[in-house]
Amino acid sequence: MRHFLIFVFLLISWSAKGQDILVSDKISIRDDYAFYLLGKQNDQYLMLRDKGNDFIIQAFNTNMAKSWNKKIELDGRRTEIVDAFGGKNSFYVLYQYKRKGHVFLKIHHYDATAELVDSVVIKHYGVRFNTPFPLVQYSPNNQKILIYHVENNKHVESIAFDVNQLKKLWSYDFDLDPDLERKYLFQPILTDDGQAFFTYEINNRKSKLKQHQFVVHTKTKNIEKTIRVPIPKFLVADYQFTYDPLHHRLVGVGLYAERSINRTNGVFMFSTSGEKDGVIYQIPFDQKLVASLAGKTTRKNQRGAEDLKIADVVVRSDGGVLLMMEIVKVFHRSAIEAPGQFRRSSLSRMSTDYYFEDVFALSIDAKGTPDWKAMLYKQQMSQNDEGIFSSYFLWKNKSSMRLLFNDEIKRRTNVIEYVLGVDGVAKRNSLFNTSDGELLLRMRDGLQIAANEIIVPSQYKKKLKLVLFRY
Repeated sequence: MRHFLIFVFLLISWSAKGQDILVSDKISIRDDYAFYLLGKQNDQYLMLRDKGNDFIIQAFNTNMAKSWNKKIELDGRRTEIVDAFGGKNSFYVLYQYKRKGHVFLKIHHYDATAELVDSVVIKHYGVRFNTPFPLVQYSPNNQKILIYHVENNKHVESIAFDVNQLKKLWSYDFDLDPDLERKYLFQPILTDDGQAFFTYEINNRKSKLKQHQFVVHTKTKNIEKTIRVPIPKFLVADYQFTYDPLHHRLVGVGLYAERSINRTNGVFMFSTSGEKDGVIYQIPFDQKLVASLAGKTTRKNQRGAEDLKIADVVVRSDGGVLLMMEIVKVFHRSAIEAPGQFRRSSLSRMSTDYYFEDVFALSIDAKGTPDWKAMLYKQQMSQNDEGIFSSYFLWKNKSSMRLLFNDEIKRRTNVIEYVLGVDGVAKRNSLFNTSDGELLLRMRDGLQIAANEIIVPSQYKKKLKLVLFRY
């Protein structure tokens, strides 16, 4: 979902190292449910504002000044927006509503001026006591969407839909493996030609290592099948799947562990075309790297790297991957610590600290051989905010990638970028200081609009701004 908000516009702008940065004035979001960035349509940036019973399209010009707004009508009073997204000089609103107890899933197609072009009921759920709220996965070109939901961690209902033709491609309902853990990572993927992969892991325990495997349910218009990839040699601490469109295969990468999933010993990678599984490659971490990730050398951390998570996976043209891993730590503690006094613990007295630290980049070729590695240093700490201002935004183009992040999690800080070249050389730049604009950027919620433009929301309490980066 794209949650961005609208403002009254007294513009602030910077120019920094080839960038123009435009900032709108703040607005109150106290009475708003959500906002969805719809991208750039013609010469306007469009946004949908969800106020519960009213739905407003707001347009901005290239200087981020408000140009026009328009109310759109959706069905019924009991309407919930599932998602809204932009197309080519148009946009779509996917929502569900109830009528006489019946639940419907519907999509509206609008042109760049917010005039309704067409609409289609995608699914009639019938009479439901508990209304399913679906999730949406996009194909890389955003021309197809996968709409799905999981009932009781057992049964999956899904629909592939072509938004250009407003036509359902197929529907697919299936049961998950009975050995699925109560807590699991479910990763649907949709390709540009309408093929879907539903991936998850079972038996990731030492006692069941021989039965440890990834399960992949794959669906095209005419084919349904289940692929199982055995992983009998190691535990998995974290993983992510992606699709390689040049070689037409699903690629799985992750962090493996030898003793405990809390300590990572290296990286693994494999691929499958649906017909034949590829070799599982393991790339172990050396002790110097583990010590660098931990920040110190002890006998304990020599057993593996702690708190390492997969943040991004980028497919290389040769079939390899660029893997971005981030150190993430979460600590829960009592917010009241009075010596000599006993207090019962409660959620109201608990505080949570979030640490988002260094990013480790590793480039691997198609045969599982590391080409280069780079450590991108940062240290972000915040409290009781779910870490929404931490981590980074990955800005991709053909020649390089940029990691944008807040140097510190506070209103007055420096916005930093790492420029990471295809050879692994990283350059760190300070773009600007937020003190003049009173910004607190939610980098992870940024949206890349074009090769040279991204939009990032900035939020402080119940006030929000929109920041446009343009090279």
